[in-house]
Amino acid sequence: MNDIINLFTREHGLYKNIMKYNVILSVIIIVFLLSRLNISVYILFAIILALYIVNIYVRMSKSDLEDNNKIIHVKLDTLQSKVYEYVTYKIMMSEMQINQNELYKKNKLDSLYIDANMITFLYSILPLYEYNPSEFYLLVKGTNNILKLRNDIERYYKANGEYPENIHEMLQIAIQLKTNCMNNLQNFIYTVPKQNKMYSYIDNVLVTYNILISRNIKIMHNYHLDYIKRYGINTNTIFIDINSPKAFDENTNKAIIPSKEGLKHSLIDLYV
Repeated sequence: MNDIINLFTREHGLYKNIMKYNVILSVIIIVFLLSRLNISVYILFAIILALYIVNIYVRMSKSDLEDNNKIIHVKLDTLQSKVYEYVTYKIMMSEMQINQNELYKKNKLDSLYIDANMITFLYSILPLYEYNPSEFYLLVKGTNNILKLRNDIERYYKANGEYPENIHEMLQIAIQLKTNCMNNLQNFIYTVPKQNKMYSYIDNVLVTYNILISRNIKIMHNYHLDYIKRYGINTNTIFIDINSPKAFDENTNKAIIPSKEGLKHSLIDLYV
């Protein structure tokens, strides 16, 4: 019975709210079916039995959720280790004096967690890392930056009850990063084995990634439209078409080690 009590008094979130709805509905259905006997003792028995069955359901559902969360966490840790592996390699190859701790900190996947489907997808294409570590790194890091933009908008709104003033620019950056990441994936064509099967695989990966990342862009675009609806149109208003991203800029989203002229790379400086 404690599982039911904790569900309704301590646990929150979309998944938990759906579970609460299912629990209430299950109790009503079970009690209704068993109470058709029209005998009071059986009605009491029906209520007790319903609560017992629902408590088992809650416990099993929570266990499944915890197991799934553990799996997602392991996949995220694996992706993070690959990012650090690449960063370590670039540090070793560099002749410059580099603050390693700062560089590792800047390459932490701190926002990928908000999209479990994206984590699962990136983990599933992890073998591509062996064919082109640089492009895989840029893909994962660029994806994290897109989700960071979305995450920052949502955290700001939750804290202040309004959107950040630069929400339009944040959306534009996200769209540009999406274009960059799509190009990173496309570039695997030049390094994977020259086989039609591999080419078809890359095509499927591109399609799937576009669907997953576009969902996040669409969410940000809805925030952008809501901002315009709230504050109206003025000379500073920017109308953004998410279906017409900017052209790919080869100087954006490319290197992780700062040049001698200073930190130029957007993956370090763009949105930290």
